[in-house]
Amino acid sequence: MTENKVRDPIPESFASYEEAGEFWDNRSTDDYEDLMREVEVEFDGRGHRFFVEVEDDLFWRAKILAKSRQKSLEEMIHQLLEAELAKVPAL
Repeated sequence: MTENKVRDPIPESFASYEEAGEFWDNRSTDDYEDLMREVEVEFDGRGHRFFVEVEDDLFWRAKILAKSRQKSLEEMIHQLLEAELAKVPAL
């Protein structure tokens, strides 16, 4: 960061991932290098995520259901799939 440049403070927290993304989309981490610290991270790469297209109507119905049950969309879809797949005999 140049000596004359004033940087915005980093908020204590963000209301959403989108808000955090907007903050960092408009700033350079180079300007905040003095606030960074080295951390150790352990990563287990055995987990997988799969992306599946769904119709708009199904997506919004699942989202509304998740909100009504105070769950994340991911939790709701996982539960719905688990319930349906439990009805199918193992292959």
